[in-house]
Order: sequence, then structure tokens, then C-alpha cells
Amino acid sequence: MKRPPQDAPAQVADPSVAGKSRMPPWLPPLLIAAVGAAIYANSLSVPFVFDDDESIAKNVFIRELWPLTNAFKAPAKTTVDGRPVLCLSLAINYAIGGLDVRVYHVTNILIHICAALALFGVVRRTLLTEKLRPNFGEKANGVALAAALLWVAHPLCTQAVTYVIQRAESLMAMFYLLTGYCALRAFHASRSRLWSVASVIACALAMGTKEVAISAPVLVWLVDRTLFAGSFAAALRKRPVFYAALAATMLIQIALVLDSPRPDAAGFGTAGRQPLAYLATQFGVIVHYLRLAFWPTGLCIDYAWPIAKTAMETVPPMILVALLFVATIRAIAIRSAWGIAGAAFFMILAPTSSVLPMMDPIFEHRFYLPLAVVCVSVVCLIAMLLKRMSADLAHRIAPISITAMVVTLGVLTIQRNAVYQTDLGLWQDALAKRPENIRAMVNVGIAHLLDGNDKDAVAVLMQAVEKNPRHAEAQQNLATALTRLGRFEEAIAHYEECLRLSANYYQAHFNLALVLEELNRAEEAAQHYQEALRIYPEYPEANEKYARLLAKHGQADEAIAHYEVALRHNPDSAVTHHAIGNLHVRA
Repeated sequence: MKRPPQDAPAQVADPSVAGKSRMPPWLPPLLIAAVGAAIYANSLSVPFVFDDDESIAKNVFIRELWPLTNAFKAPAKTTVDGRPVLCLSLAINYAIGGLDVRVYHVTNILIHICAALALFGVVRRTLLTEKLRPNFGEKANGVALAAALLWVAHPLCTQAVTYVIQRAESLMAMFYLLTGYCALRAFHASRSRLWSVASVIACALAMGTKEVAISAPVLVWLVDRTLFAGSFAAALRKRPVFYAALAATMLIQIALVLDSPRPDAAGFGTAGRQPLAYLATQFGVIVHYLRLAFWPTGLCIDYAWPIAKTAMETVPPMILVALLFVATIRAIAIRSAWGIAGAAFFMILAPTSSVLPMMDPIFEHRFYLPLAVVCVSVVCLIAMLLKRMSADLAHRIAPISITAMVVTLGVLTIQRNAVYQTDLGLWQDALAKRPENIRAMVNVGIAHLLDGNDKDAVAVLMQAVEKNPRHAEAQQNLATALTRLGRFEEAIAHYEECLRLSANYYQAHFNLALVLEELNRAEEAAQHYQEALRIYPEYPEANEKYARLLAKHGQADEAIAHYEVALRHNPDSAVTHHAIGNLHVRA
């Protein structure tokens, strides 16, 4: 019998009819949805935190759903900037419930559950391919379900789910997984064209959500080469239009990055870091991510992770990461399915954990999708070990072990969600874990301000400024706290220092203008209102306050123009309507 040529496509049975299982088809999605909903139920009341303020609460662009071009816009240099699909999801939430935080949390939970369902589908169909079916067979459903449940319950996912604006990560991950799922369906199905189109659409949506999606077309190509076509060239010959379309989606991401460059955009900015120093730091970061995957304690919203400076900080984690990388390259070379897992892990992390520097070396939400790879790999290894046991023993051990792990992880997730219940609790938790974190100090101070504890705010913010006098945000918020205590001259000094450090800090210009107006220094106040509006023309509060100042000095036409900008973003403001009416009457 002649052997088929090396690049001949594998004959693969459709998994919809392959690998009989005793598990009812409705059970996996029901369990995944139930576990996800139960674990994250206590996140519904979590307030907007950290970047949620600028990206959601103060984001005037999400308040208009139509035309869609308005919903795609975003404030510059925020988490939503250059991510139109993410912006649209927030605009839909605002159209449904305004700034009711529960609407946003329900959406995040649904995205997380849908991502887990997509993961289940990807793993199941991968394990039932001709190449992997001998090792997994009827266990494919159980392995896929176990991996999805571990992922949906894992507390390391909380930052991408409970922290609203980090749906950037979970939404991208959902579309990324759907890209793979639809591609797998296309590789099997008789209606392959429909699934191919769906895969390209999902990939385009992922590109419009977050920069990390840039690796999706390459990973699909690797899966095709390893499990179906036999070689990269054969995959391209068999599906040229599909891969051309997938590659074209990458242009979406390139265009978005060029149109909205951000110093902290994933993998596309230097943020003042040296690439090699950043890479050296990332070895320790990746090992920390892996430690959290297996032992998820000490989770922190903001690590203030220092750049590695010594060999002891770099060499030990570098050896571990290098071994994993070499193993991945070898697995890819011999066309092992483990190469797909390793490649997915490294490619998804590459935009934030390589030589492309970011402002912050580590955030837990960046490990959201790589964690899925870890969960799948661990469950597959367990399944292979159990295969060596007697069937009866394996059937007893497997469900008990997975259930215990899911319950344990779920309890930890519920406990982690509880930390998010107040701004003050969240940032005190971060400061307790990272005592030198200036940003955590600043946010503890802001939380005290929001709670009306002005003296406590001043004490914490003074400490932050003493530790780092060049921290513009600390200077700005200390000035705000001093203003609330009536210490205006001290406040002015800190506002001015903030603006010396960061001239385009529009909130500082606005807040300084308020203080100057309070001290009857109207001309100086007007200059800072103008600066705030030059930087952020749609700033509603600045437009309203500046309009009030202009009206006070008889400049009615200019005042009306600024009131109308403010009204555009807050159309139900009776005060603004009344002010405009009075100006028209006087005219």
C-alpha cells in the first residue's frame, strides 16, 4: 500500500458524529453557564474602579449608540482608545441601563461564559481529530468540559471579568476562541464556506477589540498544518482565500494602532522602557503568572512590578521560560499537538511579555487567555495519566478531582470578588501586598476622597508625594484633597507642580481653574479652563463651568456655545437648560 504524500490532508471525520459519549449534549453548556453565573453573582454590585472612571463613567462617547461611528469613538489615551468593538459594547450597555453598573457586570459575566463555551468547543473538536482521537476518543467531551470549568472558575480571571473595562481582554478572548472554533468547523464541515466566513468575521471583531488578537491567523494556520493539512504550504494551497481573508483582518489592527497610537498599547509602544530590560523583567512575570495559575494566592490589581536589574532576578526564571520555549519549538517541528498549546501560550503573551515594552510590566488580565491554554494542557495531561489506570478507577477519580478543583477555585474567586466591593478595600488590598506602590497609595487617597474622608486622603497622598515628588497624579489628587479642606494656596502649588510634570493633564487644569475662580482670580481661571478644553474639547464639566464664568462676565454667545456642548453630553441637566434660557432672555 502506498503511503500518502507528507503534505496530504488528513481524512478527518466530523466530530459531531465521532467519539460517542455518555454525556448528554446539553450538559456541558449548562454546567459552564451555571458555574460561571454562580461564582460571579457577587460581582454585580462591584462599583466602577480604576480605569473604569475615564473609560466608562466619564466617557461621553458611549452615550450615543447611533450613528455607530459615534459609538466607535473614545477619549484619547484611555483603555478604550483604538478599540472600536470594545467601545460599541459599552455604548450598548449605556443604551440599556445608562451607568447602572449591574448592566456592565452582567455583560462581562456573559462574555466570560461565552468564551468558556467557545473553549469547550475548540478543545472538543481538536481532541476528536484523526490525530488525537486515539488518545482521547470518548473522553473528549469530559476533557473539554473539565478545562472549560477550571478556566471559568479560576480566580486569576477575575481582573478580566469583575473589573469592567478589562472586558477588553475577555471580549477579545471570546472572539479569538470563536475564530478557532469556526475554523475547526470549516476544516470538517461540508458547509465549510459558511464556517470560514464566520471565522474571518470573529477574527476581525477580535482585531477591533484588542491588539493581542494579532496572532489569531497564525495560530489557526499552525492548527491546520499540524492536525489537518500536514504542512504550512499544503494548508495555503487547500484554503488560499480563507487565509488571505484572515491575514487581511490584521490590517484592521495595524490601521487602528496607526490611527490611535498609545504609549501603553499592547506591544506597540516603548513607554520609555529599554526593550532588553523589559524582556529580562518578563521572564519573572511569566513565571509569576504560572505560579498564580497553579497557586492563585496574592492576587493584586496593581503590582508596580520593578524592572529586573540583577542576574538573580533574571536568570532562574529565564531558564524555565527558555525550556518551555525550546520544548514548544521541538513540538512544532515534529508536528505534535503540544506545539499548538505552547505556541498559543507564547504568541498570546508576546505583545505584552516580550521585547515590546509596556508602561506596566504585569497585569493579571493579560494572562486571561494564556490561562485557558494552561487549563487545557493540565487536564489533557491528567487524562493521559488516568488512561494508564483501570477504567473504573479512572471514572471514579476524574469527576471527583475536577469537582474538587472547580469548587476550590470558585470559592477563591468569590472571595476575590469580595475585595472589589469598595474602591477603598481594593486599593488597601493592593497597598498591603505592594507597600511601595505609589499608584496604590494615590488610589487609596482617592477612595478616601470619594468617601468624604478628606483628612485621611491628605495623609496618604502626602506620603505618596514624599515618596515620589514627580508623580503627577499624586500631586493632582493631593491638591484636590487640600482644596476640600480649604487650603487653597497649598492646593494651587501642587496643581502647578502637577502641570509642570504633565502639561496636558486636563483634569488638573480644570481643578486649578475652579480654585482660582473661588479666589476671584477669574482671568487665570479662564486660561486654565481654556487649556483643559484645548486638550479635551468635549469635557462636559469644563464646558459648563467655563460657560458660567463667561456668562458672569457678559460673554453670552460664547457661554451659550459651551453650555450647548455640556448639554450634548448631559441632555437632562435642568441647571444647564435654565442657564441657557436666562442667557437668551437677557439677549
